[in-house]
Parts: sequence; C-alpha cells; structure tokens
Amino acid sequence: MQRRQATKSLEKSGYILKLRRIPWMILALIFLFMSIQGCQKEAVSEKQNDTVKLIKLYTVRDAANGTIRREYPGVTKASQRAELAFRVPGQLMEFSVKEGQHVHKGELLARLDQRDYTNVVKQASFALQAASAELKAMQSGRPEEIRQLQANVKATQAQLDEVTTRYKRYQQLFTEKVISKQQLDGVKAEYDVALSLLEAAEEKLKQAEQGARQEEIEAQQSKIRMLEAQLQDATSKLSDTELHAPFDGVVGKTFVENFENIQAKQPIVLLHALSQLEVVVSIPEVDVVSAGRLGASLQEVIDAILGEFVAVFPAYPDRTFPLTLKAYETDRDAATQTYQVTFTMEQPENMQIIAGMNVTVRGQINSQWLGEQSTILIPSSAVFADSSGQASVWLVDPEVQRVTLQPVELGLWHQDMIEILTGVNVGDTLAISAVQSLQNGMKVKQIPDLGEL
Repeated sequence: MQRRQATKSLEKSGYILKLRRIPWMILALIFLFMSIQGCQKEAVSEKQNDTVKLIKLYTVRDAANGTIRREYPGVTKASQRAELAFRVPGQLMEFSVKEGQHVHKGELLARLDQRDYTNVVKQASFALQAASAELKAMQSGRPEEIRQLQANVKATQAQLDEVTTRYKRYQQLFTEKVISKQQLDGVKAEYDVALSLLEAAEEKLKQAEQGARQEEIEAQQSKIRMLEAQLQDATSKLSDTELHAPFDGVVGKTFVENFENIQAKQPIVLLHALSQLEVVVSIPEVDVVSAGRLGASLQEVIDAILGEFVAVFPAYPDRTFPLTLKAYETDRDAATQTYQVTFTMEQPENMQIIAGMNVTVRGQINSQWLGEQSTILIPSSAVFADSSGQASVWLVDPEVQRVTLQPVELGLWHQDMIEILTGVNVGDTLAISAVQSLQNGMKVKQIPDLGEL
C-alpha cells in the first residue's frame, strides 16, 4: 500500500514538472517565430527597396518664363443660322428638301399655293390702271367730249352771227322808222340769248380742254397712291409664297410636311451656314482670376487666357484647326462660375464638321499672366495626401533614382497644373504616376519612350 502511494506521488510530481516546462517552451517557440518573421520582413523590405518601379517623371520648370497648356471642352455652332418661315398663310404645295441637304443661296426651298395671291395682284393692277386713266382724263379732258363741245360752240357761234346780222338790220330799220320799238326789242332779246349761249358753250369747251378742278385731281391722285400701295402689298404677298435660301448652307431641321396648311411665321426649315463655324467654350472663373493678378484690363486678361488656341475634334484626333476670337461674355454665369467665350473657325475642306459637335479647345498660354507667385507649376497628378493628410509629392534623387516624401504648400489650381508655393524647387524631379503605391526609398525609373510630359 505505501509503495503504491509513493509511486503515485512520484508520477504526480513528474506531471507537474512537465506542466511547468511547457510555458517556457512556448515562449521559446514564439521568440523563434518572431525572429524568423523579422528577418523575413527585413528581407522583404530590402527586396522592395531594390525593386525598380516604372513611373512617369517630371522635371520642375520655371513657369514664369514658359507656357501653360489649357484645354476647355466646347461645342460647335453654325456661325449663321436661320429658322425660315413664310410671312403669309397657305397650303404647302412644294417642299422637297431633306435634313442634311446642302443648298445654295437663292435656291427654292418651299412654295405655297399661289392662286389666291395671283388673283389679288390682278385685281389691284386693274383697279390702278382704271384710276390712272381717269386721272389722265381729268387732267386733259375727254377727246370725244371736247369734239362735241367744239361743234356746239361752232353751231352757237353761227346762230349768234345770224342773229347779229338780223339785229343790225333791225336797228337800221328802226332808225328809218320802218319798224316799231317792240320789234327791235324782240330781235335784241334773240341776240342776247344767242350771245349767252355762245359764252356758255365756250366756257364748257374751255373746262373740258383744261380738265377737272385741282381738288378733284388731287383726290384722284391720292386714290392712285392707295391703289399702288395695295398692288405692292399684293405683289409682296405673292412673292412671300416662295421660301428661298438666304445663304449657302445645310438644312439642319424640317418642321412640316408637304401639303400641310401653313400659318404665317410658322417655322418651316432650320438652315445652318457652314462656310464658317463657331466654337463656344466656358472659361472657369479661377483661370480669369489667376490671369488677372497683374491688374490687367478684362480684354487683356481674356486675350492672355485665350492665347493661341486650336480646336481638336474626337473624329479627327490627329488634326488641329486654328481659331479666332469672336466674342466673350463679361458677366459670369452664376450656376457654372464660368465665362462664355466664342471662337470662329473656317470650314475645312473635305471634312464634315457641323453644328452640335463636341470639340476640345487647346492652347498654350504665356505663364507670366499667372502672377509673380505662380513661378512653379507641376502636374496635379504629382500631388497626393500622405497618412496625416498633408499635401505631398515624391522627390526623385536623379543619382540613386530613389524617392523621398516631400510635403508641399499648394497654391491655385490651373486646370491640369497646380501651383506650388513651398516644398519644391526649379530643377527637382517628381513622380507623377503611381504616387499612391510608392514608398520612401523605393527605386524608380522613367517609363521608356514616353518622353517628358
């Protein structure tokens, strides 16, 4: 019994001893594992530092003596556009133009039914002719009437001559006391009547030869002027039944179908002139503000911002088209915080550029207009926020080709460039791609065959 208990006691003591040894073994294993991991990390770190990262590099230049690239999205418009309409109503009888069709100046685009308008012109013309003939008669007298009056004067004169001869004979007879005073008075009365008839006939003939009275003539002349205006109006309305192209261009849109009843001033067709195009862009306020630091006038600021600009179209990416400044707005758009600027460009030969196309306006601007403080500009892709939120860049040592984190102070943004106030100097080399994946001391190399941006 005692021997069995002693054996159990020894076994228990050995078990406890084993339990006491286990923590030390675990600690030893943990220490060994950590040592191995540390060595691996050092190896990985050394391996990372030895890894060469292909990136884009940028050498900082003095912006005060250079140029800055600008790109603004825009849209093309026709330099001249007209929404054509008839000035008179009617039924459309001829309308065969199609959207996209090229037309020449003066070409017939549409025609209304002209019958009613033609009749009105004829009626006005006839009325004017009649009034003109009447005026002529009033001014010079009617030939037939004058001939009748002349014959009447002649007959009346013959009658007076006869009565005059008889009256003279009766006077002689009365002197000789052959006839009575009563007989002489009877012949005298006949003479007076014949004389008055002649005078009346001569007056009528005179009036006929001279024409109507002046007030009657003036009234007739006013009537003729009114009829002339009516004829001119009728002729204009007849002419307005045809719609002609006011310039060479292309049909942008049609609004009606043939044989429709058209109202006056109802849009019929939209015509674009394509000999010259407009390109409209919006200049951000920040560009105008930064360019105005020198206290220049708005005209000088706009000229400086615009510089020598060209248009680039997605359909023709390898070609550029020179632009000419046409106009700009001096009032800022409150919604977009931009100023609208309009260029003109000539329609290129053998190319199809029409209104409504997207376009990129690109140019180089003299950076002196960015002010004295804006002497260093770098691509915005070089700037990132480090772990503390500080704006930073990666400086590249050109000798060892390794990067170093460099905090910077930012100034104004200039589209794809940003102003650096402190932290970067002219001549520094910066990483401008993959900046989020770089680490301090990492070795880098310029991407081959891409050149400097």
